[in-house]
Amino acid sequence: MRKIVSDEALLKGLLQSLAYYMFIASLLKLMLTNTPPEAFTERLMILISFGLLSFLALIYSMVHVLGPIVKSYHPEFEIPFTEKGNQQPIPITKLHLFPGMPTWILLVLANFLVGAYIMGLGFL
Repeated sequence: MRKIVSDEALLKGLLQSLAYYMFIASLLKLMLTNTPPEAFTERLMILISFGLLSFLALIYSMVHVLGPIVKSYHPEFEIPFTEKGNQQPIPITKLHLFPGMPTWILLVLANFLVGAYIMGLGFL
């Protein structure tokens, strides 16, 4: 935790990824309040588009934010599907054997849960 707080770039990236979720939630709140309740298809399209936006925010945080955080603790860690040396597909049954991979997966799940909570605030 000290490495994250002491490194300004890692802390900035983490706060920026959470700010993306807050931005998406505020847009969701604005668009849903301006849509009439009887317009089901419009509301469904808004929810689908914001679901895709939140998915893109999660992918961004997985690759550009959480990857460098795990690399600061495990220097030999390679982000799946992005590193040049990682050309072969990794079977899911052997994914936990790579150094730093359980940490990365737990950080991704925590980021997803925090993002889902922030996005849920857009419905209030």
